[in-house]
Parts: sequence; structure tokens; C-alpha cells
Amino acid sequence: MAVQPASIARGAHFFLIIPTVILFALCLTGCISTSPGLPNIYIVSLRSNAPITISNNITINLPTQIRIGYYGICAIDNDGTRCHSVPVEAIHHVNDITDKLFKNKHEPLSNSSSPVVNPNDRTLVKTAVTLQSQVFFSALPFAGVSFLLGVLLLLVLQRLTSSSSATFFRRSTYTFLFGSVALTLCAAVATAQGSAALEHFGTIFEMDEEDGIIVKRGLALQIMQWFILGLQMLFGILVPFVISSSQRDNAVAKAELERGDIGSIHSTFRGPRVRELD
Repeated sequence: MAVQPASIARGAHFFLIIPTVILFALCLTGCISTSPGLPNIYIVSLRSNAPITISNNITINLPTQIRIGYYGICAIDNDGTRCHSVPVEAIHHVNDITDKLFKNKHEPLSNSSSPVVNPNDRTLVKTAVTLQSQVFFSALPFAGVSFLLGVLLLLVLQRLTSSSSATFFRRSTYTFLFGSVALTLCAAVATAQGSAALEHFGTIFEMDEEDGIIVKRGLALQIMQWFILGLQMLFGILVPFVISSSQRDNAVAKAELERGDIGSIHSTFRGPRVRELD
């Protein structure tokens, strides 16, 4: 027996929801914590152009690297990797963010609770926070919310029998799902073009006469965003088949229910008359 496209779409679209939601979550939580893999999900990384130094002929002093995600920031140096979430008005809390990222740097025998941070590192954090809050617009969270609302409306639509209500929910489902596709496309293109431009110009932010800031784009985040876009488009292609199949099943169920009610009414009126004739 041939398998109908609608029956395939009905099962396939549920399998597309899970990886899409997981990729959304990974993209939005990049650089928020030091959990495995999260520090490697970032928009761009910044590091000083200062030369690598060696102390005591043993320790290699690498320049500090700052990575930014949509809502997190990481600092990577000889002391390890430290990540922290970033508030909405991060541009007004640069010093607090810097102190949290470098809280382990204290002068020996010092009673001060504030860490001693290299001025270049402070400039790195300030530049990173500026890029995060004023350059890279976070359209991806709105795309995720729109996708989830579209999925919820689709689940409700699959169980409706009223034609008037189904029309409203069908239009709303398409609006949220394809609106999510548009927002994801905006986020992917903006991130790719913005980070590529910063990487191309390299040391465009001067810290002093000798050193600059080298910017590198995060490929993992960009790849995941394009994967999200592809999954959403495939999901959107399957939605009409899912809706048509659900509406056809609901119509059949409604017809069978009405047929059953008419049959029971007919037998109710027919029964006594048959007995009288007998």
C-alpha cells in the first residue's frame, strides 16, 4: 500500500521540532557558563595584538581572549576559562563584568577586594560588551519564541473541528512559523556579515600606538544558525500537509459521529413501530 505524503509529514514534523529547539537553546546560551562546549559557541572573539611573552623560561604568557555570545561573555588566559552572563544594560556595567571575569587576579599581600586587571584587558571587555549590546542585534531569541508559538498553534489547529476557528488558527500558525524563519535569516545574515567584516579589518580598534585588537568570528554559532534556518524551512514545507491531513481526519470523524447520531435516532423511532406491526 502506498504511503501518503500527509502521513509522512505528520510524523516527520515532530522529529524536526526537537533538534530545532536544541539548536536554539545552544545558540542563546553560548558563553553563559563553562559547561562543556558552551564557551566555543560565540559570535566573535577578541584578543590583544600584544606579543607572546615567556616568564622564568617556563611560563608562556598568552594574550587574554574575550569571547561574546548573545547573553554571555568569556575570558580565556593562562588561568583558564571563565564565563559569565551579561545583563541587558551591559554597557553600563562594564567594570562589574570585568571584575567578575578577572576576580582571581589579586596583588599578593593586598587587602583590596577588587581584582587588579590589566588596562588592556579592561579595554578588551569594554569593546566586547559594546559589540554585543550595540552592534550584534539579538533577533534570534524572538525567532525562537515565534517558532514555539507557531508549534503550539499548530498542535491546537490539529484538534479543531470548527471551520471558523480553524481559519484563524491556520493563519496565525503560518504567521508565527514563517515570521520565525524571517527572523532567523536576519540573525544569521547579520552575524555572518558583521563578524566577517570585523575579522577582515583585524586591528581596527587601537588600544595604544603599538597594540590593537584582533577579532575572529565564531564559526560554530554561524553553522548552527544556518542549520536552524534549514530545519525551520523544512518544517514550514511540511505544515500544509499536516494541516490538510488533520482537517481531513477531523471531517471524517465528525461525519462518522453525525452518522452514528442519525442512526441511533432512526432506530429509536423505528423500533416501537416495528414491534406494533409484529
